[in-house]
Amino acid sequence: MDYEKIGAFICECRKEKNLTQKALAQQLNITDKAVSKWERGLSCPDIALLTPLANILGITTSELLNGAKGEPEIPQVEETVDKALVYSKKSAQEKWRKIRFLAFTATSVSFLIAIMVCLICDYFIFGYLSWSLIVVISLALSWLILLPFFLERPHKVRNSLLILSVTIIPFLLGLSSILNNRLIFTIGSPTAICSIIYLWFIFLTFTKLYQQKLKAIAIICLIAIPFRFFINCILSILIDQPLGYDYINQLINSICLLLISIICFAWDYWRNHR
Repeated sequence: MDYEKIGAFICECRKEKNLTQKALAQQLNITDKAVSKWERGLSCPDIALLTPLANILGITTSELLNGAKGEPEIPQVEETVDKALVYSKKSAQEKWRKIRFLAFTATSVSFLIAIMVCLICDYFIFGYLSWSLIVVISLALSWLILLPFFLERPHKVRNSLLILSVTIIPFLLGLSSILNNRLIFTIGSPTAICSIIYLWFIFLTFTKLYQQKLKAIAIICLIAIPFRFFINCILSILIDQPLGYDYINQLINSICLLLISIICFAWDYWRNHR
C-alpha cells in the first residue's frame, strides 16, 4: 500500500472540501497530528476510519485505498468493500470484548481469593476478624473503581472518578471504625475531598485540551503549586503543626513543578510555531 499516494490524495480531497486538518480530525474524533501523519505518508488511517473518512471527503472507500479518483464502480463492489470494513471493525470489537471479559473475570476471582485467604488467616490466628476487614473494604473499593474499565460504555475514566468521589468518604469512615481511630476520618476526609477535586481538574483539563497534551500538563503542574500549599495549610491546622516545618522540601517541589510547567509551555509553543 502506497502511504504517500494515499496521504497526498487525502490532502487533495480535504482541501477540495475546504477543511483544515483540525476540522477533519474533529469530525473523526482524532488528533490533527494523526491527519498530518497521513498526509505526509508516515501512516495510514485505521481500518475503522476508512468509511467515515471517505464519506467526509466525498469519495468511495475504494478510491481512498487506491489514492486516486477513478471511474464509478459497480455498486455491489463498493457495498462489498464497506461490508468488509464493517465486519473487520466488529471483529476487532468482539476481540476486545472477550479480552475485557477475561480481565474482569481474572481480576474479580483474584480479589475474591485474596479476601477469602485474609479472612481465614485472620480468624484462625486471632480468633476474630481484625486486619482482614481492612483488606476487604480496600479491595472492594478498588474493584468498584476498576469496574468501568471492564464495561462496554464510554467515559470510563469519568465513571471511575465518579465512583471514587462517592465511595471515598464511606471508605475512610469504615477504615476509621475498624481501626477505632477517629483521626483517620478527621484528617483523611478533607485531604481526600481536596484530592478528588484536583483529580477532577486534571480530568477536565485533559478533556478540554485533548489535542494539546503538553499545554494540559503545564497547566496541571502550575495549579499543583497553590494546591499543594492549600493541602499543607489544611494538614497543619488538623495536626496542629506549623506550616513552615518543611519549607525547604516544599520550595524544591514547587520549583520543580514550575520548571516542568515552563518546559511544557515552551515545547507546546515551539511545536505550534515551528
